[in-house]
Amino acid sequence: MLLIFAATALSAQDTLLVATADSLKTKKDEGIKDPVDYGSEDSLFFDLYSQKAFLFGTAYLKMGSFELKSGYIEVDFKKQIIYARGIADSTGTIVQKPEYSEGAETFIADEVIYDYKSRKGTVKGVRTEQQDGYLFAEQAKMQDNGEYHFANGRYTTCSHPDHPHYYIKMTKAKVVDGNKIVTGPFYFVIEDIPTPIALPFGYFPNRPKRSSGILTPGYGEESLRGFYLKNLGYYFALSDYADLILSGDIYSYGSWAVYMNTKYKLRYRFSGSMQLSLNKNVIGEKGLENYNAKKEFKINWTHQQDPKANPSRSITANVDFSSSSYNKYNEQNIGDFLKNTKSSSINYTKRFLGTPFIFSANMKGSQNTNTSLVDLSLPLLTFNMAKQYPFAKVNKTSKGKFYERIGISYSAAFSNTVSTLDTLLFTSSTLSKFRNGFQHSIPVSTSLKILKYIDLSPGFNYKGRVYTNSIRKYWDDKLYFNTEDSTYENGRLVTDTLKGINHVYDWDINVPFSTTLYGMFNFKHLGPVKAIRHKVTPSVGFSYRPDFSQDKYSYYDYYYDNATDTTPSQYSYFDNGIYGTAPKGKSGNINFSLSNNLEMKVKSKKDTSEAGLKKVILLDRLNISSSYNLAADSLNLANISLSGSTRLLDMFTINFASSFDPYSYNESTGTRINKFYWNEHQKIGRLINASLSTGITLNSNKLFKKEDGQQETGKGQKDAGAAFEPEIENKQDFYDNGYVDFSIPWNVRADYSLSISKNKYNPETKEFEPSITSSIRYGGNLTITENWKLSFNSGYDFTGKKATTTSLNITRDLHCWQMQFKWVPFGIRKSYFFQINLKSAILEGLEFKREESWYDNL
Repeated sequence: MLLIFAATALSAQDTLLVATADSLKTKKDEGIKDPVDYGSEDSLFFDLYSQKAFLFGTAYLKMGSFELKSGYIEVDFKKQIIYARGIADSTGTIVQKPEYSEGAETFIADEVIYDYKSRKGTVKGVRTEQQDGYLFAEQAKMQDNGEYHFANGRYTTCSHPDHPHYYIKMTKAKVVDGNKIVTGPFYFVIEDIPTPIALPFGYFPNRPKRSSGILTPGYGEESLRGFYLKNLGYYFALSDYADLILSGDIYSYGSWAVYMNTKYKLRYRFSGSMQLSLNKNVIGEKGLENYNAKKEFKINWTHQQDPKANPSRSITANVDFSSSSYNKYNEQNIGDFLKNTKSSSINYTKRFLGTPFIFSANMKGSQNTNTSLVDLSLPLLTFNMAKQYPFAKVNKTSKGKFYERIGISYSAAFSNTVSTLDTLLFTSSTLSKFRNGFQHSIPVSTSLKILKYIDLSPGFNYKGRVYTNSIRKYWDDKLYFNTEDSTYENGRLVTDTLKGINHVYDWDINVPFSTTLYGMFNFKHLGPVKAIRHKVTPSVGFSYRPDFSQDKYSYYDYYYDNATDTTPSQYSYFDNGIYGTAPKGKSGNINFSLSNNLEMKVKSKKDTSEAGLKKVILLDRLNISSSYNLAADSLNLANISLSGSTRLLDMFTINFASSFDPYSYNESTGTRINKFYWNEHQKIGRLINASLSTGITLNSNKLFKKEDGQQETGKGQKDAGAAFEPEIENKQDFYDNGYVDFSIPWNVRADYSLSISKNKYNPETKEFEPSITSSIRYGGNLTITENWKLSFNSGYDFTGKKATTTSLNITRDLHCWQMQFKWVPFGIRKSYFFQINLKSAILEGLEFKREESWYDNL
């Protein structure tokens, strides 16, 4: 048996003595079975007579799985005892206190006595970190099975362990390595003040890895659903790649909910999550008029494939589907509550590497929770070919001839769709309502320059559709019985569906011309303004499409609305096709548009040189467009569109759009007549619709910038328009030296929208009545101090003359505690929530909460 002693000396090399096991004449049964390595930075002394070793100054000792570091270590090989304590520095402060570990646990203590034969020991003033918290004890015992027994201890999750804001005072406790902490009677102490909150025993998980376990529920009361327990369930740590949560809510008046949540991730392959919810909400007493019991469900699934997994193949999913009233009765988030449209998709994409071809298979769906209408595409298959240039030379060194720039691409799609109510979605009757079809298109185009400055881009487009059925409409003079009112009808308009393969195609050609004009205005004596540039992009084009309602195409026919109708109505055999039908009416359009951009160059304040100019956009976009149909016999001019946008001072945005009818109308019926509106009213046209949206974003970073060379407060914040929660790096108190500090991080955003539509004609006033909607939405946040944050959101509907959903949130970071206050002052979501709780996941049930649920407003 070999015993090794190793040490280093800082002061005197001759004080170092090295001994072997033979010089000690130790016996085999004296307990040392592992090699021992120990030493110190100051000095080491070995007493052969008493068989003791003394280590001074940053001493260490390793014996198997037992490791010890301390300012002073004494080893008694005769009694098989290790003793360690700290040492005093020049000021009398005890430093280099013992730090020891055996297995997974590490402890710091005032004094350690360890029997290395029995692997038991006693410790005074012990301190250790246990996963999410810290454990202290006046005395402790180490057992040979790896357990630690503590007396007069305290446990806290506060990161100020020497002076915690709170702790659990324990009379006794036991720590099982890598498993749990079990205590005897204990009570809570907050700010060194004992509280009456006490329990006869306690259990605290102490696992370094994820593990399965029971989820602690929340509790409370609602007036409509009664007392409740929420989120009672079990967490399953399935593996390193997936987990599962099964939980539920239960209410004393009969309502309940069950939830399933899972997450999965395989590195460099894929990741995703899935949430399933099933709820039953019971309101009122059964048998009474106000009784309502309804089941709701919700499915959420996201799946993302890592791009590194397969460069030619990918699978993604984003599913959001629920019963139509789920959001109204179950969503806690205000944004989800207000959302009335949902969309889902599951996509498989195959890229044929080295070729221009891409194939995808999709399942898509959209849902409107207001109308309960669901639109599904099961499946949607697409095949595309990127643009190819068949006449281009392989190794061309110049732009080449115009025919070398002829490009051709191809796209094809097959879809099987249905539109139905969500309550009928999974019924057999829905299967008969599916419609399907195939569509493919072949665009061909090229580009060339005319007179050096004019761009010409002629193109040809072919589009074909294939359907498995068509319709026929006709008036049937037979006598029909009406089951709704038990009466007879003398004839009925009948629509028959005929099975069979049908191909419907159309084509068109277009020849657009465009160029760009620049106008520059330079200024020498206009202050910081040095130049204004006006960019104009005119475009003129011609497009042609034949009349596919002609008899030679066999796409259209006529029917009569009733037995006395003398004017037939035209329809297409493929009006019910999912990709539409070939358009009717010959078209020979001259299309024209004019796009404008206005910019200004000003002298930069940061650069005083002549070259220091910066660009300021005055008008980002101003477009006007229309077309003239040469093939039409009347009303040749199309509606005139006017739109534009700009951004001012990097904080104010304006977007507008409008449409004008250039023709006048019949004052008796409101129908258009072949007379220009200008001739009668001296205006470009009659306003059909218009929209205006503006937004302004203000924040401390933009309004109160510091001088050059100084760091700006709030640097690194996100734009307030993107989020109302900025990332703050430089946080300051509200008051600094007695005055308000306006560099406090804050931001505010307001958005206004206005929409006007004039499509409803009133024969009494002989005017088109306007329909106006107008609203404003605003919100922001303020970080008052490092620990205080306030945010709000509100708005006003000028059309309905009422405020929109309003909320106020206040949070306070209390170090190891946190406070939250959420308030919705009015509306169907009227509620409040106040809570003070510990941040620790182990003690998450320790909280004070007061709330009034929005559900009671129903």
